[in-house]
Amino acid sequence: MPPACSGQLATDPIAEHAGISRRHFFNWLKDLNEDGLPGLLRREHGGG
Repeated sequence: MPPACSGQLATDPIAEHAGISRRHFFNWLKDLNEDGLPGLLRREHGGG
């Protein structure tokens, strides 16, 4: 089991390692929990 899933790492180090904000990390978790991998991969923005 990956450390993130086992509770061995806290949110902040995971977000920092991924290069994203803590808020973005929680958005990813919400998308993953609601729709699985397709939800995580979905892009809803038009780009920069």
